[in-house]
Amino acid sequence: MSTCHAREVVLACKLSQQRMQAVADMLLLTSDMRPVHSDKVLVHNDSCPKYRDTVVTKTKGILVATSKINELVYTVTARWQDVCLCIQDICELVVSLVECCAHLSYLVGIRSPAATPAIPGIIDPYKLRRAGLSVELGCHRLRQTSREILSPPVLVQICSEVSSSLSELTESCKKASELASDAGDQDQFKHCIKSFTACGSCLLSSIKCFKRQPTELHRQRCINFSEPLLASVKGMVSFATEEQFIGKPAVLPADGKENMKAILGASLSLVSACIQLCRVVRDLAYDNTNKQLREQISRCTEAVSKCSTLTADSLSKHVPLESTRPLSYYR
Repeated sequence: MSTCHAREVVLACKLSQQRMQAVADMLLLTSDMRPVHSDKVLVHNDSCPKYRDTVVTKTKGILVATSKINELVYTVTARWQDVCLCIQDICELVVSLVECCAHLSYLVGIRSPAATPAIPGIIDPYKLRRAGLSVELGCHRLRQTSREILSPPVLVQICSEVSSSLSELTESCKKASELASDAGDQDQFKHCIKSFTACGSCLLSSIKCFKRQPTELHRQRCINFSEPLLASVKGMVSFATEEQFIGKPAVLPADGKENMKAILGASLSLVSACIQLCRVVRDLAYDNTNKQLREQISRCTEAVSKCSTLTADSLSKHVPLESTRPLSYYR
């Protein structure tokens, strides 16, 4: 495989690993018990089964993508561009699955009679951190992708993702500024908006210049302007997710915690298996004739299959077929 293709595969694996691990850290490896889809209103008593079915559908999609990777790397001439697409598909499915599992585990947890649902704040911490993560990964992709691979479609995709994430951050900060009780905090949120939007505009302008003239000089501009944007977004997220702004997590009794941990633990095992698959594919990109690495791909595929079954079994055991207690996501 050419060095150019190797770098493309390695970068896809690296960014996917970072994203899956970050989302797992935010939603699975924390005791902060909050709804993930806080912008939706629970109106049906069968929401838990619907989320459960969605998770099962996601696991099937992950199995299809991992099986395809296993087939691709065993072909005489591996189609590495297709492998990249499969890795990206797995990442999207895993992130969506984790969000559904985390939200579902919250709904199951607060069904315990003694549970106290979460209380919302002026900031949705996961929504804000997720948008910040998207900006971070977009900048990393821009900085680490070789000039040859930074084609117009890739640049358009990066611009779209960064712009969308900055819009989410602006919306969250604007709302928080209107709802904050302290005048100083209101001003701080407004200044945060000005800071990251100005840095974002500089970066997006540099990307457009690079798209018109893909020289190393214009690429370096993109790298230079990505640094202040990352710093601005990181500072804003740190400020906006202070305890005073994010409300209170749910308080669960012992049985609610056990049900929640069982669902989160099963999904975490699936995330770990997918991350390991990315690592092996990354190594194989540098040594695509290595027989041991190809065999590891097969073992990783088997691990993903077993973890998918474990996740489905956990949901069948801990998620009720129907609700017995009408709920609100928040108190």
